[in-house]
Amino acid sequence: MLTFEYIGPRDYFGEGSGKPRVRGTRCTSLDAAFMYRTSDGQVELALVEWKFTESYLKPPNVAPKKQNSQRQRYSPHWEDPEGPLRTDVIPLDDMLVEPFYQLMRQQLLAHALEHDPDMPATVVRVLHVLSPDNNFYQRSLTRPSHEAAGSTVGEAWQRLLRNPDRYRSVDPRVFLDPAVTSEEYIRRYGFGSADGDPVGRPSC
Repeated sequence: MLTFEYIGPRDYFGEGSGKPRVRGTRCTSLDAAFMYRTSDGQVELALVEWKFTESYLKPPNVAPKKQNSQRQRYSPHWEDPEGPLRTDVIPLDDMLVEPFYQLMRQQLLAHALEHDPDMPATVVRVLHVLSPDNNFYQRSLTRPSHEAAGSTVGEAWQRLLRNPDRYRSVDPRVFLDPAVTSEEYIRRYGFGSADGDPVGRPSC
């Protein structure tokens, strides 16, 4: 079963502050999620985030009050020695800007779900669907620590992962196979792209 706008069954990070969570306002979310069984019989959960023309090239101005709140909320999970992310590559404050902020929260959610005893999945993976032509996204390294970690966002992110197999970058072209998708999808997203222009959308 495929679920859209997935936020998970529990507020693992206290994002709702006791209020009901709503996708996009008070919680970490992903575009979709689906559970599947592997060839060896294991049940796994895939959390899917799809990127089109997103880029974060402009250095953001983060309000100190907001950053303090983010730091308090996520630092225990970030600093957890059993957590999914290394803390010696990029400091936490530099993780609180996009696209690393979203990547961090989604990976923390995947880890929390994987260790939730009420979840049937033994492994939870984040699938990041991003065209290899989206150079604007890959160049969104807005802090010196980002640039020191890798030449692209993807390269820096791989260095942060303690278990690299829990994150997969997927080329959206794999979904253009008529055997796995619809003709409507292919008509909408199947044309080629120029440098920096992700498949499926006109350039920004």
